[in-house]
Amino acid sequence: MKCVRRRRRKGRRLYPETKTVKPTAQTLARMTSDPLWLMLQRGFLTQEQVDAAHDIRDAFELVTAPARLRTMPTIATVEGRVFDLSTGRTPAGGFGYDHETVRGILLQERFSAWSKAMHGQHWSVGPVLDVVVLSQPCRRVDGLRNRRNGSTAVLLRQALDLYVTLKRDERRPIVPPPAAAARPIAVDGGEAS
Repeated sequence: MKCVRRRRRKGRRLYPETKTVKPTAQTLARMTSDPLWLMLQRGFLTQEQVDAAHDIRDAFELVTAPARLRTMPTIATVEGRVFDLSTGRTPAGGFGYDHETVRGILLQERFSAWSKAMHGQHWSVGPVLDVVVLSQPCRRVDGLRNRRNGSTAVLLRQALDLYVTLKRDERRPIVPPPAAAARPIAVDGGEAS
């Protein structure tokens, strides 16, 4: 009776203990390290540049969110208005500003200014986005885009430095012009005292 039970239990096991299961290709892709983290560990990038890369990644996600596939719309009513929470829009197409954060708007504006500055210097944005957003290693991007060896890594560093510079320029305090001396206005048309 014991032997029969043991055989049944062994038969119910998905994988025998002696056999190891190799991960699938999708699992291996998820298990690879983030190239930005590796570059930070090796001293190729600074922490400020990695923070800029994460800002670019977040901004790209925000910009491309309406174009991504959604499986089921999440509809909610907020103060009598109907919103699709996945896009932040009303069904009529208007924007639901309740769902846009200040940080999200700021990231999108910075991303737009950064991409315009990249195009102004005739630098390609694609390889940088491949490394930052898709987490592909620089050597793989060099091979896929038929670039010279090491040129993506140099472009990545220059692009992140440009983003950091734009972010610093944005943070500079704006000094308002000196306020003009306010003169009281007389009601009867004469000089006010």
